Amino acid sequence: KNAKYAYISRSKNIGFGANDIYIVKLSITGDRIYNRNVFGVNEQGEKIWKIEEPDSVEEDSPYTDILFENGELIICNFRGKDYVYDIDTGRRIKEAVF
Repeated sequence: KNAKYAYISRSKNIGFGANDIYIVKLSITGDRIYNRNVFGVNEQGEKIWKIEEPDSVEEDSPYTDILFENGELIICNFRGKDYVYDIDTGRRIKEAVF
């Protein structure tokens, strides 16, 4: 399936196009801890999936980067953990190796 990445924060409005799944990373500021800040949404803007909690011993470890490498969706968290995720379900598949 096709996937697009959109960085969305409170100060930006980003419309949805015609592809199947959009990967959205929220930027959470302030003292709020919100580690499940990546979503997969459809072209109507409906949430298809929400990423699972990162593996980390630290309480605050949001996801910070999204990459598409060799057809794989790679999502990285604040503590340096990089994983490959299924674009359709948001489930973690394996640790990413670069």
